[in-house]
Amino acid sequence: MPAAPLIRATTINTNNVPSHRIHLVPHPDSRRTLSLKLISRDIRDGDPPLRIGRYTRVATDKVTFKSEVVSRAHAEIWSDNGKFYIKDTKSSSGTFLNELRLSPAGLESTPHQIKDGDIVQLGVDYQGGTENIHKSIKLIIEVERDLQAAPNGFKYALSLPPLVCLS
Repeated sequence: MPAAPLIRATTINTNNVPSHRIHLVPHPDSRRTLSLKLISRDIRDGDPPLRIGRYTRVATDKVTFKSEVVSRAHAEIWSDNGKFYIKDTKSSSGTFLNELRLSPAGLESTPHQIKDGDIVQLGVDYQGGTENIHKSIKLIIEVERDLQAAPNGFKYALSLPPLVCLS
């Protein structure tokens, strides 16, 4: 079976300013308890930051999640010189990069570079008394990766019995 075609991760807009693709991929821990989908954005250097927060009924251009541990204005991601950065925007339950909290509750963090394979967590799991458990959002960062337009043959691997040596 021929390999699936690839879609380039870096694109050029009409102003000849390159855009950089970032994917926020649901971490396997989050998929067990929350219904999360892959989020993909093209961001150019100098664009306004991608704002991340809790879902509200008001229409917005930010990336939102239905979780009580995510603040309305939780974090921002942007591109500068082809590198991606994240900062916590005074969230109460924290933004974590590879398990390290970026700033104390209610304080804006300094920018931190995010790289391909980093894990970002928004908030911490919380259960108050007899209330429901509120789950954090855990995402794997994919930067400048090519996306497959179709599945490849590896999806259909054969299951073979183990080899036995009779000597």
